[in-house]
Amino acid sequence: MSFGGTWIWRLLLPLFVALATSTLATAQTQLQLAQSHITHVIVVMQENRSFDNYFGTFPGAEGIPQGLCVPNQPGVPAAGCTAPFHNTSLNDAGGPHDHPSYTGDLDGGAMDGFIFRQSLAAKFCKPVGAPYCAVLANGVAAHDAVGYHTAAEIPNYWIYASHFVLLDHLFESVADYSFPAHIDLVSGWMAKCTSADPMSCKTSSTGLPAPLMSTFYSWTYLPFLLDKANVSWTYYLGEGDEPDCSNEQMTCDRAIMTSTVPSVWNPIPFFSLFKAAVQGNPKYQSHITKFDTFLLDVKNNTLPSVSWIVPAGSVSEHPQGNIAAGMHYVSTIINAVAQSSYASNTVVLLSWDDWGGFYDHVPPPINFKVPGTQYVYGWGFRVPGIVISAWAKPSVVDHQYLSFDSFNHFIEDLFLNSQRLDPATDGRPDPRPFVTDAITQVTDPVTNAIYPVGDLLNDFDFAQPPIAIPVLPVGP
Repeated sequence: MSFGGTWIWRLLLPLFVALATSTLATAQTQLQLAQSHITHVIVVMQENRSFDNYFGTFPGAEGIPQGLCVPNQPGVPAAGCTAPFHNTSLNDAGGPHDHPSYTGDLDGGAMDGFIFRQSLAAKFCKPVGAPYCAVLANGVAAHDAVGYHTAAEIPNYWIYASHFVLLDHLFESVADYSFPAHIDLVSGWMAKCTSADPMSCKTSSTGLPAPLMSTFYSWTYLPFLLDKANVSWTYYLGEGDEPDCSNEQMTCDRAIMTSTVPSVWNPIPFFSLFKAAVQGNPKYQSHITKFDTFLLDVKNNTLPSVSWIVPAGSVSEHPQGNIAAGMHYVSTIINAVAQSSYASNTVVLLSWDDWGGFYDHVPPPINFKVPGTQYVYGWGFRVPGIVISAWAKPSVVDHQYLSFDSFNHFIEDLFLNSQRLDPATDGRPDPRPFVTDAITQVTDPVTNAIYPVGDLLNDFDFAQPPIAIPVLPVGP
C-alpha cells in the first residue's frame, strides 16, 4: 500500500504541534481567560465515522494521500486493491467496529484491513433478511469502507470546519465500539467490578460485560466531580431505535432507547454512583433527559454548565442511517445556541464516537503506560472533531494529538480548576492504574516519534472579536 506524501506530512507534524503550543503566553493565563469567557460546554457525540470518511479531502488537513490503494485482502495481491473514492450516497454501510475489527483494520499498523473486515461481516450478517444486510451487501460490492464524503453530502459540517477549528488528530479514547467509547467519555476508565465498592473494580482489557442492570459499574465518573463542585450537568438523549448492539456484534435486533433505561449510548445509569443518587433523591434522575429538553433549556435560559448530547438512531449517522439527517439534527443544536443568549459563552465540541469500520490512513498513536492494556489505554482510530465557539480561532486545522480524554481535561480545567478523575486526589479512591485525562505524550507507531498530547485551550483566541456562529439550513 502506497502512502504517497504522508511521510513528509508526518515529518512536519512536530513543527505544527510546537507552533500551536507556543501561541500561549502561559497555560495558566489562557485558562483564566477561558474561565472568564466560557460558561457552558456542550459535547455532541454522533456515530461511527472516521476522519478520512468525512474530511479526508478537507484543505489543510492530513487527509487521504494521493496514489493510495487499499488491499481488498491483506497479504493476497491477486485480490487487488481499491482506491478511496468519493461516495455520493447518503446511506453507506461501513463495517464492523468492535475490538477484533479494530485489530484487523489496523493490521499491525499497515491500516489495510478495512475492506476485508467489511467483507467478512457481510458473510455473517444477521438476522437473515434484515434490511441492513442488504445495505451491507451493497456496501461490500462497492467497497464503501474506503469511500469518503465531501461538502457535497455534508455541507454544514464543512462550513463549521471552515469557520472554526477542525481537529485532524482526534482519536477515539478506546480501540472499540460505541459502548466502551461512551463509558470512557464520562469516566476515563473501563473496568469490571464485583460489587458496588469501587475498589472491587479491575481494568478490563478483554471487553465489558453486556450492559445489564445487574452489572456493577462502581468506579468514579466525571459527574461525581461535577456534583462535588456544584457544577450543573445534563445528559440529553435522543429516544427511539438504537442501532448499536450491546454484544459488540455488527447486526442484531435493535433496542429501544429511553432516558430512564441504561443502554449502549446511555451508560450513566449503570454507574453505582448514579443509582445511589436516584435512590436518595428520585429527582436526580432528571440529569438524564430526552433531547427535546435541551431545546427548552436553551430557550428558557436554563442550560447546565456541562452537557452531553447523544442522538436517536435515526439522526445518529450510524450506518445505514442518512448522514444528511444527522447533519441537520446537529445543526438544530448549534442553531439553537447561535440564536440564544448562550452564543458568546458556549463551546460545542462535536465528534463521532468510533470509526464505524470506515477507512483512515493514520495509525493510532500509543499512549499506554500499563503493559497489556492497549485496548483500554491505547487510543483507537482517528475520528472527526470540530470546536465551535465565538472564541474559537477562525478557519484553523488543529494538528495536535487529542482524544476524548481531552474533552474531559477541558471540562475539568474550566469548571473544576483542573481537578482530574484521579483516585489519589478526587475523594473517591478506585484502583485505576492510570489517569487518562492526565496523559502528556504519545508515540507514533510508524516513526516512533514522541508527541505531546495537545490541549483544547490552544484552539481559542480571547483577544479576537467574537465570531458569529452561522445559522445553517436544517432540511426537512
